[in-house]
Amino acid sequence: MVAVAPSALLFRTIETLGRTGASARVDVRARGGRAAVVTVLGGRVAAVDGDGLGDRILGDRIRTEKPDAAGLELDERHAGERIGDYLVRVGRVPEGALVAAVRRQVRERLAKLLGWEIVRTQVHPEDACSVDVTLEPALDALVAALRRLGRELPKPPTGDALRLGAAGRRWLRDAPLTPHECALRAALERADDGAMARLLAQDADLAGFVAALCQVGALRTYVPEAGYATLAQAVHRLRHGRSAAALAGLPPAASALEVRRALRRTAAALHPDHFARDPVAIRAASEDALRHVLAMADRGAPPRGRR
Repeated sequence: MVAVAPSALLFRTIETLGRTGASARVDVRARGGRAAVVTVLGGRVAAVDGDGLGDRILGDRIRTEKPDAAGLELDERHAGERIGDYLVRVGRVPEGALVAAVRRQVRERLAKLLGWEIVRTQVHPEDACSVDVTLEPALDALVAALRRLGRELPKPPTGDALRLGAAGRRWLRDAPLTPHECALRAALERADDGAMARLLAQDADLAGFVAALCQVGALRTYVPEAGYATLAQAVHRLRHGRSAAALAGLPPAASALEVRRALRRTAAALHPDHFARDPVAIRAASEDALRHVLAMADRGAPPRGRR
């Protein structure tokens, strides 16, 4: 499992530009000296490591210095015009085909970048400009890129308990998800590890998607709360039939009043509210332990006149 999300910075930067509808050029630097540029126009990813909207269709020929190498009648009048916009305007390529090509290119290149270990992103705001091609919203492109990236990442260990961070909760709430991904989101929000394990067993692609979510910091490995040790100790003592004094951590000679007060303190530490964000099994264990501890405290309560 990814301990530190290597590409969380890049994902968060592009998602923020998309959510705010901004236009900017994002310079990306990664370990190993790798670099790339992501262009966002009006909150939508227009290009990744390239400036031509139609270069998926034209391939390498768009990068040539010869203006007619792509078989187009270009001259100085078209200098500075985006090749994708030109193709649509003159009717050489249907807009739907160009949209599909641009989206495919952006998703593939974003998936590659999200697999890097990002060390820095620098945002250069740009003036908003209109394009004749319908671009994909940034979050949609990012989630699609995560699905592609998941095919290349090792699957997460089945023993890890995962939780949604605040940012991951927002991303998955706003993103277009498949039915299985929606079910995964619901299981994560409930912290239901059993349901998540069943979903991952049914859908291999979903396991890759989970690994990609960890890569960008949307998911984190579950770390038990401080009260987990108290819960584990109480469950162990209850299972082995320990006395009320032993359960409360007191010596056998402790008075009934001392035992009852200590059990009440133990019960407060075991309350399910302390484990609201923990797995279902842990919450169930806390409820069961709390019920037994309270019953034991009530049985050991002194008569009213002696309190």
